[in-house]
Order: sequence, then structure tokens, then C-alpha cells
Amino acid sequence: MKISRERFKSYARLKQKKYRRLERKFIVEGERSVLEALRSDWEIEALLLAGDAGMPASYNSVRQVPAYRISDRELGMISDTISSQGIVAVLKEKDHPLEEIWNNPAPHSLIVGLDDVSDPGNVGTIIRTCDWFGAGAVLLGGSTAELYNQKVIRSTMGSIFHIPVVSGVDLSPVLHEARGKGFRIITAVVDDGIPLPDFTLPQRSLV
Repeated sequence: MKISRERFKSYARLKQKKYRRLERKFIVEGERSVLEALRSDWEIEALLLAGDAGMPASYNSVRQVPAYRISDRELGMISDTISSQGIVAVLKEKDHPLEEIWNNPAPHSLIVGLDDVSDPGNVGTIIRTCDWFGAGAVLLGGSTAELYNQKVIRSTMGSIFHIPVVSGVDLSPVLHEARGKGFRIITAVVDDGIPLPDFTLPQRSLV
């Protein structure tokens, strides 16, 4: 169906951090990432299809979401990449409280904390890597790039929907709390450390 002017304007301004925070919504671009969102339990408000892009067949068997047709020009006002494949989703943010992380640790728990990682592409890539290696959660320190930045979301390639990520964490007291819950704190260093292949992670680790 055709999108209303007011609805489109509300989605387009999600490119700005202040509006993402105000409305607690964000943009997901590209077929693969949108499909991962559809397969998850995250709340999807709308799909936006640009130009001649049709609904991929793989979407039809997942779940039904309101879909709107937009022009290529309008897509350019929402997307921040030329490779969105003409498909964009608008999602609502999802909170993962720290209590959820502490109360449901796997027998071999690995949590990764990011301190002052400002590059959005790096943050997204680390989240994707943590998902691949089965980490239990990712904690984003207060000075780390915003989770719902479009470049972060794109770089996760859908992994944001698989692994709990906690934003705005004050890492200093959290590390203290983690120790109290039996986690070993591990820090990566450039020199004088134990090579990763030679290191055996404790049962509960926070890197």
C-alpha cells in the first residue's frame, strides 16, 4: 500500500539519533538483515519497498507485517547506503536488562564488554563475531557507538536479533558486579599477554 506523507516523514527522521531515542525505533536495511528481523521476536512496525522491489518469497512464510511502497528517491532519504536492495524495515527497540544477563548464564558463559569503541562499523562487526562464537551477551560502555546507528545495525548483518546487547553500561560497577557473580574479568593487551590459542577461558568470563 502507499505510505502517507506523515508516516514517511516520521520514518525518514530516524536517520537522526535524537529521533531514534525519542521514538525508540530504528531502521534495518537489506534483504538478509530484514529476514533475520522477521525470524526474530522483535517488533516490526513496517516494511518499505522501493521502486520495483517486490516482497522476497522467503518473507511470505515468516510473518505478516504492514508493507508500504516508496519511491527510489524516498528510499534515499531513509537509507544511508546504496546497497539496501530496495527493502527497509522499521523496528521498535528492545531492552535487555542486565538482570536478564546475570540471571540466565549458560554453564560456559562468555560476555564481551566494549569500552569506548567509537567506530560504528567495528561495534557491529564485534556483535556479529560474538554471535558467531556463541557469546552470551555484549555490553556497550557509555562512550561506545550507539547500538541503533544504521551503520552498526548494518554491520551486525542480523546478529543483533540473535544475541542480547545492553547499551549505555557503566562498565566499572558492572565489572565489580560480574566478579561477585563468579565471572573472571579478562582484558586484551597488545604485548606481554598470553596468546589467545594458548589461553583457556574460565567457565564464566567477561572480556
